[in-house]
Amino acid sequence: MRNVYFTISGMMSLVVTLFWGCNSNTQRKEQQPIVKDSIALPGIVRIQLTNALAVNWDIATSFPVEDSLYEHIKKQPMYKKQLCEAIADTTSLNFRDCANEVILTKGDIAYITLDRIDGIPFFMIFHYQIDAISSDCGSHADGLFRYIHKNRRNVVRELKKHSLKE
Repeated sequence: MRNVYFTISGMMSLVVTLFWGCNSNTQRKEQQPIVKDSIALPGIVRIQLTNALAVNWDIATSFPVEDSLYEHIKKQPMYKKQLCEAIADTTSLNFRDCANEVILTKGDIAYITLDRIDGIPFFMIFHYQIDAISSDCGSHADGLFRYIHKNRRNVVRELKKHSLKE
């Protein structure tokens, strides 16, 4: 009888330990902060532009998320060269620009990232006028991506001349 008592009390303490252990793990997970770099955030996708550069992209705004990945790009000594070269990448992504309804490429993301960091004086470099900025989502100038898609090699060449002469 005594063995049955120890067996039952041992099993009860095991059940209580398992319950409390599982419950405390769940609470710890809920208390962890949401990391902005997380690819699991809704509407945010991580895009690997080069072996060394990645950016989190906000699909709703069609702009890079200004987080630690973005800051990492700005701190890279050769980021301008790497982003200029990445503009040549025509790998199609599965989402569109929020205003222009253009399916974006990795090269488009690289262009917008470089523009956000340094400000690309489009007309001064390319001598081509594009339409005013669309107000649909505060996005990019109408015709920007069409120009890049049609003249990608020229865009890369001219941006390298402009951005790398500093």
